[in-house]
Amino acid sequence: MKKILLLFAIGMVSTIVFSQQSPTMRNNPTFSKGDVVCSTTGDLINDGELSISNTPYDEHIVGVYSGVTSVAVKRIFLTEGIADVKFDHSSGDVKKGDWVTSGSSGKAIKASQNGFVLGVALESSEGKDMVKIRVMIQYVKQ
Repeated sequence: MKKILLLFAIGMVSTIVFSQQSPTMRNNPTFSKGDVVCSTTGDLINDGELSISNTPYDEHIVGVYSGVTSVAVKRIFLTEGIADVKFDHSSGDVKKGDWVTSGSSGKAIKASQNGFVLGVALESSEGKDMVKIRVMIQYVKQ
């Protein structure tokens, strides 16, 4: 039982990015729960600059800001797993199983072409500003 719990704990830690420093923001001075987060440079290891998404199908998607903060860990970004994400209906509503990608103003949009996606919708977006998704960042051909 202890081995299973240890493996579960290791798996959970591997699904989040901890940001100890306040990243340089190009779009917005703060993150809010459900923001789609992208790297401004594509190189988080060397410079770590993050911003809310502003480009559909951004190839530098990092994940979703969870809204969790603490004294030790300033920000937590989910890079895989289940998350609530802000949703923009401008490219249509999603149904359970549809791909979502980065959009503008830190919101996700329905993915309808080839490109990088944030994940897959776990529920319909009809009438909602936040949608539950499984974060699985990847390139998808549709």
